[in-house]
Formats: sequence, C-alpha cells, structure tokens
Amino acid sequence: KVKLGVIRGYSYGNLYVDYIQQHLGNRARIEVVSGHKGLRQNVAKLVARRIDVLVEDSSVFKYYIHSNAVRGDFIPVGLASSEDVYIAFSPKLDESKRYATLLSEGVARLRSSGKLREILKKYGLDDWRDKGKD
Repeated sequence: KVKLGVIRGYSYGNLYVDYIQQHLGNRARIEVVSGHKGLRQNVAKLVARRIDVLVEDSSVFKYYIHSNAVRGDFIPVGLASSEDVYIAFSPKLDESKRYATLLSEGVARLRSSGKLREILKKYGLDDWRDKGKD
C-alpha cells in the first residue's frame, strides 16, 4: 500500500529483485523517474505526497535537503541495503595507490583535528564512523 519513488538506472541491491522489478509498471506501487534530477523529482513528489517513500543513501539525502532548504518532516524508515559506499581508484593508473594513501591520511588528520566534523556539519552530515554509536 506504499508508493515507492525510484530512479531509473540506480542500483537498489536486493530491493530491486525482491520488490521493484516485480511491481514495475504498477504506478500505484512504483514511480520511476529518470535523468540527473531524479533525487530532486522524488523529493518534490515526497513533499507533495505523490509518493510515500523513496530510497536514497542517508548522507546524500541529508545533504540534498540541507543544501536545497527543503522543508518537511522526513522519517527514515529503514535500510534497503547496508552496502558501504567507496571511493575507487583505477588499478591501471600509477598514481592510484598514492591518491588512496593521500585520501586516507588526509581524512584521518581531519578527523583527529575535529575539522572533519566541522566540514560535514556545513553539509548537514555526520561522520560515517559515528553511525550506530547512538
């Protein structure tokens, strides 16, 4: 009885096979948007109550809401997937190992100095290492 908003071409893990794929074409259950403004469209539909729920990474959603000053009471209703998000460097590039090390060391320095928390706060985000510690 819940209308779900999804973005065409996004990976939804098991949710795609278990639910989305089975209900594609049933507009009472699934609303599909396309293009680079998919999140914007789904948030607008959520605010207008044209969909009941959308699937998005919590940090991406928080940043979008914060940076676009979207008003509303949004309630996280669960995890569609517990997959981690990674920054990848091509193994074919000579500099990849160096870039990965620079990134890891830089984030560690920012975290230990408190600067990471400060930066993330500007975007309405929390340190991903703090998740689940509440």
